[in-house]
Amino acid sequence: MHYLMILDFCSDQKRWRVIFHLLALLPGLLAVRGILYDPLVLELDQMRRFGYPLPHPNIAGYLFAMTLPLCLAIAVGERGRMRALSLLSGGAQLLALILTYSRGSWLGWCASIVSFGVMLKRWREIWVILTVVGLLLTFATPLQQRLFTLVRPQTDFSINDRIQSMEAGLKLGLEHPVLGVGYGRGQLRAGLREQHENAATEYTHIAHTHNMYVELFAQTGLLGLGAFLWLLCHTLSRTFGATGHLDDASRVFQLGIAAAWIAFAVTGLGDVPFYHHEIRILFFTLLALNDSHPTVPNSPRI
Repeated sequence: MHYLMILDFCSDQKRWRVIFHLLALLPGLLAVRGILYDPLVLELDQMRRFGYPLPHPNIAGYLFAMTLPLCLAIAVGERGRMRALSLLSGGAQLLALILTYSRGSWLGWCASIVSFGVMLKRWREIWVILTVVGLLLTFATPLQQRLFTLVRPQTDFSINDRIQSMEAGLKLGLEHPVLGVGYGRGQLRAGLREQHENAATEYTHIAHTHNMYVELFAQTGLLGLGAFLWLLCHTLSRTFGATGHLDDASRVFQLGIAAAWIAFAVTGLGDVPFYHHEIRILFFTLLALNDSHPTVPNSPRI
């Protein structure tokens, strides 16, 4: 329903641009509010994760990984005051993203920024951003330690726990390969609990499998996972196909949505977004923006 409402609202070009700008710029206020709420997140030696006003640091990281490419698109496609606002908001969002210590979001953001640079062939800006982040990682030991756990996953308890969750979800999906055990966290918990009881193993807690694709496979089987993968690939293909029909600014904005889509897909390798209202609403808003652009061929209308 949210998708349909945004699709109808954004059928006008001016409204489309307003929603796009709001999605890109306003998360900077979330970053500022969170830092003002807990300034100790800036003291890296304490490794206090940025989360507030969002419900969890991983959710904050997921959101910023998706909105930063939109902000960068405005910085590239706009001039004057709007470009300055996008740089300010993007800087605040990037700082907040780093302070979430969310490794999956870091990977999703890097994938989106690199892909955005490749699509636009704007290498200089991408190298500047990655160099700044690299220097920060070089001189910030806690950030280094957090990042290097991806190279040595066996040394990190949370990664081992997530791998165990993914393996359990994959086994559950293989037991119900067509339709899964049923959509929803309750169905998943019940299925995993039964599986571990039958295997006589202890599994103390599970909220989700920390992998969007494994989760959908366990809950909805190959049918649901296939439909979702088709949605991701089809939307990305439509986005690329539409860029040839757009002027310079609109083309940059459309590629910014594509980069945000890539951030969503990559970050989903380490988290499940649809249990959280913020990411779910952002996902369907971006889907509607992509489908409602007035110059996108064969875009649906209500």
